[in-house]
Amino acid sequence: MKKVLFGLVLAAVALPLSAQQKPVYLDASKPIEERVEDALSRLTLEEKVKLTHAQSKFSSAGVPRLGIPDVWTDDGPHGIRPDVLWDEWEQAGCTND
Repeated sequence: MKKVLFGLVLAAVALPLSAQQKPVYLDASKPIEERVEDALSRLTLEEKVKLTHAQSKFSSAGVPRLGIPDVWTDDGPHGIRPDVLWDEWEQAGCTND
């Protein structure tokens, strides 16, 4: 009986610990190729399409369940780049007053 109880307690402690392992795609110490393959394997076809298709003029949808944020971009003289200070128009002379 003690062996069964010990086994149950051990399983109850070990299961939550194993469930909290960081996914490969979030582990910065892994090679980028391995991280990309892991992320792609976790995405559904619909999520892959959303990542490559615009949700508005300069944004693509993220994947909240995997912690992938929306991507906002700007178009400028040097091509497309990540959006910087998208909510600050002071640099353009627009003060909204």
